[in-house]
Amino acid sequence: MTFHKQQGKSMFPVLVIIGILVFFSFKAIPMYIVQTKIANVMDNLASQPEVGKQTKTGLTKIMLRRLSLEDVDMINSQNFKRYFKFQKISNGYDVMGKVTQDKKLFGDFYLTLKFEKTVELH
Repeated sequence: MTFHKQQGKSMFPVLVIIGILVFFSFKAIPMYIVQTKIANVMDNLASQPEVGKQTKTGLTKIMLRRLSLEDVDMINSQNFKRYFKFQKISNGYDVMGKVTQDKKLFGDFYLTLKFEKTVELH
């Protein structure tokens, strides 16, 4: 009886790669959902008629209320200006959102997602 050495790739490396992808997904998906909610708030604000006639304070209150309704807890009245800037244009405002999220993976390794978006309010 002769034994033949089995050739080919084992399933173990494929499972390791799938495991790593699943691990990153569990960390990245909640961060991505938050950024999607922020983008939706900005888009919905831009679609409102006459919103560009609001003051910066009024726009801030509207955005904070909507972010609260969307359960975006990382942005509040104390740190709003760190994430959003209003720039006056001829017929309203440009709202520039810039959010960076860091999540610790393990040790000194972090996953960073950056989000930048500008909408015009007329």
